[in-house]
Amino acid sequence: MKMKTEDADQATKQDVMDELIPIGISAAIPTDIEGLRSIADGGSFLPSIPLRQFAEVVPTWQYGQICHRNGLRAVTVIAEVARGQNEGIVTKKIMKRLADFQLPEGMQMEYGGQYEADNETGPQIAGALIMSIMIIFFVLLWHFKSVSEALLIMICLTLCVFGMAVGGILVRNGVILFDYAAEVKELEKLSLKDAIHVAAERRMRPIFLTSAAASMGVVPMILGGSALWVPMGAVICYGTLITMFFILTVMPIAYWKVMGKSE
Repeated sequence: MKMKTEDADQATKQDVMDELIPIGISAAIPTDIEGLRSIADGGSFLPSIPLRQFAEVVPTWQYGQICHRNGLRAVTVIAEVARGQNEGIVTKKIMKRLADFQLPEGMQMEYGGQYEADNETGPQIAGALIMSIMIIFFVLLWHFKSVSEALLIMICLTLCVFGMAVGGILVRNGVILFDYAAEVKELEKLSLKDAIHVAAERRMRPIFLTSAAASMGVVPMILGGSALWVPMGAVICYGTLITMFFILTVMPIAYWKVMGKSE
C-alpha cells in the first residue's frame, strides 16, 4: 500500500513538470536589450525571476509587415531629401551608386516616388508640347502667309532655352516686331534692313515694358518661399528678362538675313 502511494506521488510530480507554467509580466517593457533581459516583475502571485535566467533575448531582423505590389512581395525603402535638395538630382546619385549592386536571384529593384511619377507623366507632357508647337506654327503661317517668317519665329523659340522662359512671350513679341517691320517697310518705303532696324528701335520700349511687367509680377512668388511657386516664379522672372534681350538683338538680325534672301 505504501509502494502504491509513492508511485502515485511520483506520477503527480511528473505531470506537474510536464505542464506549462504561466509567466506574467506586469512591468513596463523597456526599449533596450539589457533592460529587457533584466525584467523580473512577475506580479503578486508569481515569483520575480529575471528574464535572462530562463530565456535568451537576441535581437534579430524580422518583417514588420509583408506587402505585395502587383501580386509580388515587395519591400519599400522610403527616405526624405534634405531641405534645399532637389529630388531628381538626389535620385540620380542614388541610382548611380546602386548601379553595380547585385541582388539575390529572383529579386529586382525599382525606383518609385517622384522618379516614377515623372516617368509616367513625361510622355504625356511631351505629346502635349509637340501638339502645341504644331498649333502655334499653323497659326503663324495663317497670320504671316509666309513659311519663312513662321519657321523663323519657331526656330527663335530655341532662344527660350537660355532663359528658360515661357515660349509664348517670345512668340508674342516676335509677332509684334515682325508685323511692325513689314508695316514700316510698306508705308515708309524703306529697305528690309532699315525697316527691321526702325521696328526694333521703336518697339524696344513696349517690349521692355511688357517683359519687365511680367518679370516683376512674379516677384511675390519668389519671395513667398513656396517649394511649388518659387521655381516657377524664378523661371518666368529671369527667363523673360533674358529672352527680351534676344528679341531685340538676335531676332532682328535673323529676320534681315532670312527675309533678305527671300527678296
